[in-house]
Amino acid sequence: FTFQARLWRDALKAAGELRALVPLEARRPLRKRMREASLRDAPQLKPMASEDLAGQLPNLCIRQNSSNAVSLEFDPNVNYQFVEILDERYKCTRCHLVLHNPHQTGCGHRFCQHCIVSLRDLNTVPTCPIDNEIIELQEVFKDNCCKREVLNLQVFCKNSPACTAKLCLGRYQDHLQQCL
Repeated sequence: FTFQARLWRDALKAAGELRALVPLEARRPLRKRMREASLRDAPQLKPMASEDLAGQLPNLCIRQNSSNAVSLEFDPNVNYQFVEILDERYKCTRCHLVLHNPHQTGCGHRFCQHCIVSLRDLNTVPTCPIDNEIIELQEVFKDNCCKREVLNLQVFCKNSPACTAKLCLGRYQDHLQQCL
């Protein structure tokens, strides 16, 4: 045997000895053990009665898997009164208003859909106003995560102080149809 061959032989022998020390249960694939444990330990779920939701629907916000049949849009031209100061990450890089249908560029900046289209139409080579990077249109994508966060921002009703409602931006139009 060469020196390397002896090292390999000794390493394999040691691995075999170590394997014998590991209980058979622990040798089963981790994924399989975790799945079995989660099925065994999962709490029993009961269906929720419809009366459990009574009175809660107006306070719901947009969830990740939301499939509600209500309006989840807002008018970008309205001056909303946000409950908290609007974070910069929710403002358009170009118009500095709350992001409406946000799109993100390759350089990571966010724009309203209208603003990114305007940049494209006004310039043959659109550039980001923040870092002057060329905006490659094939790298621009609709930022659904940001849109969901924007739609969940809390705003006051425009009929304040007569109406004291605080609601999600995505439910604003629905609220106005019922307000006062």
